[in-house]
Amino acid sequence: MIKHFIVLFALNLSLSAMAQTTPKTNHVDIHSSLQCDQCKTRIEKKLYKLKGIVDAQVTITDKMIHITYKTNKTNIDAIRLYISKIGYDADQIPADKEAYEQLPDCCKKDGGH
Repeated sequence: MIKHFIVLFALNLSLSAMAQTTPKTNHVDIHSSLQCDQCKTRIEKKLYKLKGIVDAQVTITDKMIHITYKTNKTNIDAIRLYISKIGYDADQIPADKEAYEQLPDCCKKDGGH
C-alpha cells in the first residue's frame, strides 16, 4: 500500500513539474503606424530582443504587427509600450516622440508613402 502511495505521489509530482515547465503562449495583433520595409525590419528585429517574444511578423499593407509571446514572460501592455519606445504607434499608445524623431524620414507618417 505504501509503495502505491509513493508511486502515485512521485507521478503526481512529476506531472506537476512538467505542467509548470510548459509556458503558455498568446497571440495578439497590434495596429501600428509603420510605413515601409525598413519599419518592418526594425520592428521585427527589436521585438525579438524583448524577453518572451516567440514570433513577430509585420504586414505593411494593413499596418499590423502579429505577435506570439509567452504569457509568463511578458504581456500585451508591455509589448505595446515597447513598440511605442521604438518610435511607432501601438494600438492606442502613441509613439514615443524622441524615438519617432530618430526614425528615417521614410518611416515617419508623412514620409512620402
